[in-house]
Amino acid sequence: MTMHPNVKSVYTRGLLTIVASTVAAAMAGCGATAIPEPKPGKAVHVDSDLAVDPRDHEAVAGWADAIFVGTVEKYLQTQGRDPEMPETQFRVSVVDELKGDLPTKVVVNQFGGTKTGSNDIIIVNNSPILDANKTYLFIARYYAEKKWLTIATGFGALELTGADADAAKRADNNPANRDAEPEPVKNMRDAIAHEKPFSDQATRPKLPDAASLPSDVPGIPTPPETTSRPPTPTSSGQPHPSTTSSSSANSPTPTS
Repeated sequence: MTMHPNVKSVYTRGLLTIVASTVAAAMAGCGATAIPEPKPGKAVHVDSDLAVDPRDHEAVAGWADAIFVGTVEKYLQTQGRDPEMPETQFRVSVVDELKGDLPTKVVVNQFGGTKTGSNDIIIVNNSPILDANKTYLFIARYYAEKKWLTIATGFGALELTGADADAAKRADNNPANRDAEPEPVKNMRDAIAHEKPFSDQATRPKLPDAASLPSDVPGIPTPPETTSRPPTPTSSGQPHPSTTSSSSANSPTPTS
């Protein structure tokens, strides 16, 4: 399986295991001339190893090139090197930078999405596909070839809702507002201050200056304003314990 340079720690070379896939197909119409609606695809769950234990916040901070709060503006496209492993790109409005110098809008790349040639939705490490107009704490690495930010599978996008999302937006790099930040953001901010360097720190491409990062994918039509939601997975939205160094029943997240 072809791997992206510099992101194999997100999605490893290990064999992928198909965990589960079952969604009923809906057919519409009545009468001889009715045209059936397309069958919705099934959710196909895929596991991959994680590069770091998500509960070790300092290790997560050292692995990442960019950690930030952002709101998904729109789906851009689904594109990937491996036809068996789609990657989906979104335009994200940066709300607050914790690590990395970022422009106001970036392209975020996520492993998973609609598989080429079918309507099947690939879900990696139980990470739900990002949704437009939602706010997340992103943990990402720089994908130099495309100049995108690829989020970690399993723990790279923690949704912030309600009061937590509002508090994160108010912080917006203003230290005076940080006391009210949600705990996941506070935890990661502290972890960045004490981060553990990752093993490839000296050799991996560095995050460039903010002006060098694109906010769109060139050469594609104007995208829809929202993502196409995949079938709802039947399992938890947290990474499988087997993909980390612990088999604890409490599925780890980088902000727990």
